Amino acid sequence: PYLSPNRATLGFLCAHALIVCSITIECRAQDKTAVAPRNYALLVAVTEYNHSLLNTLKYPEEDAKAIEVELKKGGYEVDTLLRENATAEAIQKKLAGLSKKGNAPGAVVIGFFGHGGEYEGTSEAMFCPYDTTLRIAKDADGNELRETEEKGGGPLLEPDPKSLIGMQSILKALRLCPA
Repeated sequence: PYLSPNRATLGFLCAHALIVCSITIECRAQDKTAVAPRNYALLVAVTEYNHSLLNTLKYPEEDAKAIEVELKKGGYEVDTLLRENATAEAIQKKLAGLSKKGNAPGAVVIGFFGHGGEYEGTSEAMFCPYDTTLRIAKDADGNELRETEEKGGGPLLEPDPKSLIGMQSILKALRLCPA
């Protein structure tokens, strides 16, 4: 899509927290009749998952809460989904609601804090919600992967991409947002 020379858009991906930002900055002076910007943020953080096979992380929820405080100081409306409230269904519902958040002179920020990655059979980065399900990991030829003998030799499990939040669904939600 075309971006006017008066606007800049920034998107980035971090190693421990998948953060997608769409920040629109007005570069021209606002006149007195201009619409006030409405800024919105959706923060999703999972420290501990609904099963023990995804290891507990130390700081995702604390990081999200700290960012929430700062965004609120900056005038943002902030929705934060933490731990058991950060299910795939709840996240998808919030993403679907982005079309009603923010406005043209405003900004929308989306931050994900927790496990994520790219998994075999996918070609996009994905976030693991609280209710992530697991599948048996397979190699490129479709053969099941196994744990080492020291770990019991059982099947190697990984997050099932069908239960994850994909980058494409996040970007689609941002495209429908008025900010």
